[in-house]
Amino acid sequence: MELLANALSLILQPCYDLTGNWWVSILLFTVIVKVILMPLALWCQKNAIVMVELMPDLNRLKIKYFGDSETIGEKQNELYKEKHYHPMLSLIPLAIQVIILFGLVDVIHGITDGGAPGTEFLGMVPVEDGGAS
Repeated sequence: MELLANALSLILQPCYDLTGNWWVSILLFTVIVKVILMPLALWCQKNAIVMVELMPDLNRLKIKYFGDSETIGEKQNELYKEKHYHPMLSLIPLAIQVIILFGLVDVIHGITDGGAPGTEFLGMVPVEDGGAS
């Protein structure tokens, strides 16, 4: 995770140098990551459109081979290969975003632990009394 945090800090630090504010730099970092992940998101959207187009064919298969789940599975896989549909593709952007989030948490901890100005409220955890620790 530290390697990822170092890579993400190479993006976040220039954002801070540009804005001079950690809050705005994190917002700018988020926009940059979304722009970088846009092609992957579009690929997943196209895959979802293919699935919508396949639904009538899949329903016909389920009716035609009712009760024979093995044949239905085989025919579904053939149809997926024919139409270039990838059922697990939608998980890829989610996994990438989770990994980036974990790396960003390490970067923010590094910033707040260093006592950088303007980070007084970053990384603070509320206590039982309702105050900030």
